[in-house]
Amino acid sequence: MEKRLRLDTSKDGMEKAVARFAGSLLASDEIDLIFLGQYDEQGEAVYGTLASNLDLAVPAPLMPYLNGNKGREAGLAAPRRRSLKTAVFLRPCEARAFIELSKLKQADRDSVLLVTCDCPGTLSLDDYKRYREKYSDAREGVDAFYAPFRQGDRLEGFDVRECCTGCDSLAHPNSDIRLLVVGVQDGEMIVEPGSELGEQMLAALEANEPGPVDESTRRQFAEEQSETRAALDTQWDEGVNSVEDLVSALQYCRRCYNCRAECPICYCRECIFQTATFEVIPDAFGKRAEQFGVIKMPPDTLVFHLTRLNHMVTSCVACGQCTEACPQGIPVGRLFTAVGDKVQGVFDYSAGMDPAEELPQTVFREDELEPR
Repeated sequence: MEKRLRLDTSKDGMEKAVARFAGSLLASDEIDLIFLGQYDEQGEAVYGTLASNLDLAVPAPLMPYLNGNKGREAGLAAPRRRSLKTAVFLRPCEARAFIELSKLKQADRDSVLLVTCDCPGTLSLDDYKRYREKYSDAREGVDAFYAPFRQGDRLEGFDVRECCTGCDSLAHPNSDIRLLVVGVQDGEMIVEPGSELGEQMLAALEANEPGPVDESTRRQFAEEQSETRAALDTQWDEGVNSVEDLVSALQYCRRCYNCRAECPICYCRECIFQTATFEVIPDAFGKRAEQFGVIKMPPDTLVFHLTRLNHMVTSCVACGQCTEACPQGIPVGRLFTAVGDKVQGVFDYSAGMDPAEELPQTVFREDELEPR
């Protein structure tokens, strides 16, 4: 059996325990940099940070708010030089984005030690602000949020974002090191390796004896998440099954591009929607209006979303950041997740799960598009 370690969370809380673990990795000869969440100067907002000295940081690896999918930032922060190694702490959906970006040559999986943790989900910004009003002390808030999660439940009174209710929220199976919470007793987190590199890193740390892990609780939680995701997809299919339904679902879109900007998979330096292809002079709008009688402004909102789907639906990791970023409250993430599940299912592909699994558009199989 692989070596497991115990993180004591009873003394000063879960985040401090994870921060100490990150510090022990940084103190080793193998790790030069740490990428993880950090509090801002007011101790409220959380952002990604790259550190060579954690004494100068205020780590926030577990705060239940996703201020952007940090999988993309981790790709930028991981050095391409093989002489440096970065320990990257990510949520499961962020890890999937990072792995998918590595396949797209936008990140370097080989230059990082990937560390992920069981995640109970994240809150919308409004709910996060309400949560911090109730739990002004960061340690108290994080420990309270994760306490019911040990039994596979979530904190009452605060609903996580819809995308989180159907997410593969357990620590990423292909990370180098996994931090377990679900099925783990109070007062500790359990650290287990997920790769040979992870085993080597944990072998170099001081041994201790962790408590047991209730694997049945973990299996039940994962099954419930999968059932919820399937139910959400079915709900979307029943509500949107025609072009008219899709136009209605997107009727408030202002084509502000927030969803594109927040998507970790949209990495193009030049987007086709900001090129001459979609530049229209005023006279052209006038001619369109004369031809059709009336035109919608701004134009091409449906074309925008369909083009985005076409570009990245096989790589959508269902993090829900597009929905969170939409100022109009459009469930963009529900559209992309539902369509993404179908398209990825055609190719027996799961975006961001297996680093060795090749991108569907780079592989040809004779039977891949046959009816099933």
